[in-house]
Amino acid sequence: MLETLPVHKLPRGIPFTPGNASARKGGLAKAGYRRVTASLGLAKLPDGSDLAPYRRHSKDWRDAVAGDMAKTIGGGVLGPMASSFLDSAAHALLWSRYLSDLALTTGDHELATKAAKHAEASSRLAREAWEYCAREGEARERLGDGGLAAERAAFQARLAGGGS
Repeated sequence: MLETLPVHKLPRGIPFTPGNASARKGGLAKAGYRRVTASLGLAKLPDGSDLAPYRRHSKDWRDAVAGDMAKTIGGGVLGPMASSFLDSAAHALLWSRYLSDLALTTGDHELATKAAKHAEASSRLAREAWEYCAREGEARERLGDGGLAAERAAFQARLAGGGS
């Protein structure tokens, strides 16, 4: 298990200024992240599913946080470990919000307890994603990219073209 720092001790983000190199990196990272996650083959919900608005919300949240993390602390990159933690946080958020709303409409305190546990898991996983992204960003800054930028660009090009 990864231990995360308390929020007040997390590394400061790199200030974001539009037009800088990090802005371009962040945009490319977010676009690549969306292409990869869109191709994960997650189950489709049936039409009219009660979960549909919660899934949309969790995906929007994940995309917003992924872009923010890549821009502010990841040097334009959100690595696979941080992405995995963030996806899990989004799933936990989905269930937290759905169960919480269901508990409110039914008065079921057991559902409320389950919702709170999912909320705690979502928060913990998001902090772990943030910490992984920060550590990877610091390592990239310290070590340089070692040719990874060219490899990443080729990978992004393959994704955009539908190749493997």
